[in-house]
Amino acid sequence: MNGRKPTSADVAADILRDLRELPRTTAPAVRAVRRPYSRTLAGESPDVVLAIARCLLTENSWSARVVAFELLDGHDGARRRLRAGTVEAMATGLSDWGSVDLFGVTIAGPAWREGRVTDRHVMKWAHSKDRWRRRLRWSPLFRSTHARAVAQAIPLARLLSAVCSRTTVTIWW
Repeated sequence: MNGRKPTSADVAADILRDLRELPRTTAPAVRAVRRPYSRTLAGESPDVVLAIARCLLTENSWSARVVAFELLDGHDGARRRLRAGTVEAMATGLSDWGSVDLFGVTIAGPAWREGRVTDRHVMKWAHSKDRWRRRLRWSPLFRSTHARAVAQAIPLARLLSAVCSRTTVTIWW
């Protein structure tokens, strides 16, 4: 070791190496890889965590997305730095139910609830030609269980329901 602090790219490379070494790529195994990094990165600046997540997302694999999204979700400072443009960029490459739903729960939904993604942005997803972006329209409603989030979600659910008349809106309380 040369005594220098690892860069964001170094940390992302270590994570990707650990993911590649998994005998099976299951959600519990991927989360077992992520957990020690979450603990280690808890005291890092939001910029460092965002940079690591961006590096991971260039890999465009399910396991790298899981780690990137959960690292951001677990780091309040990094999550609060997410703006609509960053959220939109991070949605690039989503192409399966699991990735879209995880993104909705960990990135898009919290960004909407905290006011960094607007209803207008969500409505753009509702009208997208991309089926996975259309699925994202429901993400603000995910994990909306406390009273404030439910009160926020009801008008959006009604708006989405009107726009997407072929879809049934069910909100579980």
